[in-house]
Amino acid sequence: MHLRSYNEMTYASRINKKESRTVMTLYFLSELYFVVLLQHIHIYSLWETTLWTTLSSGSYIMTCVLFALALSIPLILADAPSAFRNSRIIPDLISTPPYNQVDVFYKTGFKAEQGNRAQLDEVQSKPDLKWEGDDNLYYTLIMTDPDTPSFIREFLHYLVVNIPGSKVSNGDVFFSYFPPSPPPGAGYKRYVFLVYKQDSKISDNAAPDRRAGFSTSKFAEENNLGNPVYGNFFTVQA
Repeated sequence: MHLRSYNEMTYASRINKKESRTVMTLYFLSELYFVVLLQHIHIYSLWETTLWTTLSSGSYIMTCVLFALALSIPLILADAPSAFRNSRIIPDLISTPPYNQVDVFYKTGFKAEQGNRAQLDEVQSKPDLKWEGDDNLYYTLIMTDPDTPSFIREFLHYLVVNIPGSKVSNGDVFFSYFPPSPPPGAGYKRYVFLVYKQDSKISDNAAPDRRAGFSTSKFAEENNLGNPVYGNFFTVQA
């Protein structure tokens, strides 16, 4: 009887140790995942506190649930460079990604989040845009559609230059906002916002002739804009 009890206790101890090792492995994996994916997101400390509390309570099942939730976080939390590469904006449109996000808000409540999907009726009015601009510098804002037929290249939806800081309303509008309007059956469409820092003011002579056939890279090169410093985009399924 005593031997049986001892064997049962030994078996239970082994199970507990095995579960403990599994839990700790899950913890370190989840920590690594969050450091890489959410390095600029301020929920890290909340996640760490919650997970340590769960571990302390000995809840193996709850820990696994939290880990699964961590892995299911939407890709919209990824940073701009990763999102631009994953969505093939690089190299389809530009060669170097912006490393900061321009915030794009529509009056309908829709907000661009590095590739999230919008309904057409959500993006018909001109959006509000915000970025951390230097009031002593000028910026160029481009909104373009790189998914038009290849012979048209890009289609320019919005172009404003000589923006002081981030005050878009005070810039020079080369092309006013033209809302997305893909034809039925056009499929997956990307609408990309890029903000460039200018070395100097851009003259009216630099304005493109038309929207269709616009080239972001060519315009940037001709006006010495370098690489975009802010970016964002959303998608539409037509």
